[in-house]
Amino acid sequence: MRAWVWVALVFAPVSWALEFGLPEVGSEKNAPLEVRVPVTNLGSVDPSQLFPMLAPESAFFEKGVDRPEMLSRLLYSIERRGSAVELVIRTLTPWTDPEFTTLVEVFTPQGAMLLPVSVSVFEANSQSWFRNRYSFCACRRCIPTSTARHTNAGK
Repeated sequence: MRAWVWVALVFAPVSWALEFGLPEVGSEKNAPLEVRVPVTNLGSVDPSQLFPMLAPESAFFEKGVDRPEMLSRLLYSIERRGSAVELVIRTLTPWTDPEFTTLVEVFTPQGAMLLPVSVSVFEANSQSWFRNRYSFCACRRCIPTSTARHTNAGK
């Protein structure tokens, strides 16, 4: 019996840790919304095995997040872009709010995951100005600068 337990432990899959990157807005205020969230560390899971949808009302209540009716009209998908895999959230109608916040429940072969997504949605002119003027490093410790360089404040 011990031999079977040992074999099961040796050949057990390495812990699986699906991760989501920082969300990026691919649209402007007063246009149909498009938010892309990178999906990494898929391991042996195929992207077609991931099923995103709006989280249930109870999850919003537990997290203390408002769930306005307009979130029910969001479209969720998992898409490949080159070698990258992304969770994509879209609307068919123009998004007029300056902020977008939701909770996404992603069903995976290992169970469901809850993903909070919150981004600012800028108007056409201010978004390009903001992106050109400020850069943020993915390490999340850098401070914004007025050049393309990052200033790491917390080495």
